[in-house]
Amino acid sequence: MEANIGRLNRITADGDVIVIPGKVLGTGPFDRKITIGALAWSASVEEKIKAAGSKIMDLHALVESYPSGSNVKLIK
Repeated sequence: MEANIGRLNRITADGDVIVIPGKVLGTGPFDRKITIGALAWSASVEEKIKAAGSKIMDLHALVESYPSGSNVKLIK
């Protein structure tokens, strides 16, 4: 599964914590302040995420940060 950050920008709100069960791709604009857990991401994604003030982490780190899974959204 793949997700473009332009799509994530459209379907998320500031403060969201989301899980992408695949790779995040760097196509599209991004200006949200969210936390993303994913299996993989491109270098351009990391740059856009940091520039927007958001965080991206591997799934293991996301589970450690949000062990109950409360308020974490799965994006397909």
